Amino acid sequence: MANLKASIRGIRVAARNRVRNLKYMTQIKKLIKSFKAAPTAEGLRKAVSILDKAALKGILHRNNAARKKSQLMKLLFRSK
Repeated sequence: MANLKASIRGIRVAARNRVRNLKYMTQIKKLIKSFKAAPTAEGLRKAVSILDKAALKGILHRNNAARKKSQLMKLLFRSK
């Protein structure tokens, strides 16, 4: 019986995390898309901030966040 309670709790936790993760991933995609349309230092700062927060919370792997930040920085400095 205890196993059943644990699995139900796991389902609830996963649903809560899924909502949180979706919020962050949507925000990340919007910021990256707007940054690619018009690369600015302010846009880069916002994108890097949200990527760092997502990596800290475990939504993105830290290497994945680092790779995305690197690509954005490369895009900004090549466009100048």
